[in-house]
Amino acid sequence: MGLFRRIFSADFRRAVAAEAEGDYLTAARFYALCDEPQKVVDMHLALARQAEDAEHRVRELRLALHFAREDDRRRPMVLRLLAEEIAELGRARGAGTPGGRALMEEAAELFLEGEGWQQAGDCYLELEERDRAAQAYARGGLVERVEEVLGEEEQRRQRALREDQQFKEYELRMKLGQRDLAAEALRHCIAAADEPGEYRRLLGDLEQRLLLGGRLTLRSGDRRLVLVGRLPLIIGRDADCDLVVRGHTVSRRHTSVVQDTPDSALSLEDMGSRNGTTLGGIPLGGRVPLPEDGVLGLGDGSEVSFTRDPWLSLEVRTGRDIGARALYLPGTARLCDLIPGAPDLAIRFERGRPVVEGEGAFTLNGEPARGVIQLVAGDTLEAAGAQVSAEA
Repeated sequence: MGLFRRIFSADFRRAVAAEAEGDYLTAARFYALCDEPQKVVDMHLALARQAEDAEHRVRELRLALHFAREDDRRRPMVLRLLAEEIAELGRARGAGTPGGRALMEEAAELFLEGEGWQQAGDCYLELEERDRAAQAYARGGLVERVEEVLGEEEQRRQRALREDQQFKEYELRMKLGQRDLAAEALRHCIAAADEPGEYRRLLGDLEQRLLLGGRLTLRSGDRRLVLVGRLPLIIGRDADCDLVVRGHTVSRRHTSVVQDTPDSALSLEDMGSRNGTTLGGIPLGGRVPLPEDGVLGLGDGSEVSFTRDPWLSLEVRTGRDIGARALYLPGTARLCDLIPGAPDLAIRFERGRPVVEGEGAFTLNGEPARGVIQLVAGDTLEAAGAQVSAEA
């Protein structure tokens, strides 16, 4: 509008008066009627500065952008201001949410239009779009940022490749029954993954099932046997004993079978029980050699018989746990010889881990298996119609 028309324009005078009074909304309306887009932009920028929350600032900046013509030198600045506010809204909602992601994408586009190359690239990085981030940095001549992003992208690809390889390794080791190696592969997956939650869950489940303490419970039909691959072998009423004997005169950890060295003879030792231990009716006086067979008395009325042909085998003879069995297995045996109804597979302990080995066909949890299998709680072995399950 020319100077003469301004002087005699009532709308222009109203706009000027409203601006002087700080009524920027009224001023913007009358400046628009006078075809003064630059002044309209000024008013909406002033309103954006006064706004107390991001949504109101975005609304005023959108209006400022609407009136900022292509030849207005302030247009890039308005674009960047609007992009900054929209990006903050997107971050507040979360770049991983649909709404937050849409806002971040809009902010990146506005930054590009306003020649805010670094800010646009930063938005794309938050959206995990590294190629677009590198392009934005390149348009701004930010060579170091381009190289950094491309280097990070290559590292990410390498991590993703390692993650995929290690998960395949985990699946293979689980199929082969190599559970320690499967757990190690999952740990590598966790180290390589951006979101390791599922791998942590799988590892936690596997670690709970691993049998590392030299003890294994086998079940075939209604028969149950505890195998122990290390000494001492503890007898008592605690649930964590190798042979549980529940009785009112049995101590939590009542007596034990011990061995001073791998080559020395087995001995029997009371563990300070309240009611004492007898061997063949004679109270124990300290540590005594364990005979080839006999009967242990735990307090009054609880008895455990044992034999050492060929392995030390113990069985509860009285009380609530009558028939419960535990066997000390320092070498290799056939499952079918230890528990009736079990498959004909070799079993032993290696570094406290129970392992089985079969020469013929057998299955592990319904899948064909071969070679040496490290057992974990919940496993089921089957061969020639015979079946046995492993428990903690």
